Amino acid sequence: MTSPPPPWLGAALARGPRSVVTTVDGVEHHRLEWGSRGDPVMILLHGGGAHARWWSAVAGLLADDWHVIALDMVGHGRSSHLDRYSFSGWVDQVMAVVEEVAPGAGSPVVVGHSMCGVVAAMVGAAHGDRLGGVVVVDTPLDIPPPESIGHAEQIMAARRYAGSAEALTKRFRLLPAQPVVHPSLLAHLADHAVVEHAEGWTWAFDPALFVGHPSDRPGDVGVVLESARCPATVIVADDSPVVPVEQRDRLTRMAAADPELELLVEPGHHHLMLDHPRDLAEILSRVASAYRR
Repeated sequence: MTSPPPPWLGAALARGPRSVVTTVDGVEHHRLEWGSRGDPVMILLHGGGAHARWWSAVAGLLADDWHVIALDMVGHGRSSHLDRYSFSGWVDQVMAVVEEVAPGAGSPVVVGHSMCGVVAAMVGAAHGDRLGGVVVVDTPLDIPPPESIGHAEQIMAARRYAGSAEALTKRFRLLPAQPVVHPSLLAHLADHAVVEHAEGWTWAFDPALFVGHPSDRPGDVGVVLESARCPATVIVADDSPVVPVEQRDRLTRMAAADPELELLVEPGHHHLMLDHPRDLAEILSRVASAYRR
């Protein structure tokens, strides 16, 4: 029998978010919100194949001081699935939320993990004057070569159905595999990772996302970060295979040359919100608070 989660994690997951759906040009955008409107805004973007509740522990920990908004990126979760996806489309999705929740002089902070670290960097480059800053969490600077991600993409690009939600959630796995702070957090992700279709239960992301990359993904995220029009922080997990040593070395040189760019190498694995959610929440709060000074 699994032991109960530590009190701080149980309390964070128990903070139920508000579910919000908006429609933009016929496309449904779903998001979750924690905390109070009127507090400083932090917008959280999940990685490829994930969903907004990957941020539940971090958001629950931040909600006393921040208006936290986690998006289901289009093609994921409860947001619409499309015939085609683009990074520019995801940038537009983020900015639609910025304009809604922080119009005028607001200065939200945008945090993106993995694939959506690219989106956060692009938002900073194109719309940084509307932001307090951006944070990029364990995102490779280049387009990963096919041999490094091919097996994962083969798994995720195939639509799978099951007769019940439980039958499918039992198959839920992290890619890349890694530890989680407590099994209850993994179960929380799995419970919200499935949706019911006429054919049965299936994953909430669109498998078409993993048939190649959107054609407008920048080939060099480092160049995008260098063109940011706001402060930027890059967080790299020290036990992650996603950002190789040579890219960390490059980021170190970039941060040394640019006072508006910060590099933090933190203990943990690629999905830092799952193995070190409390540490990540503290880092994000500290970094975002510094942006607002």
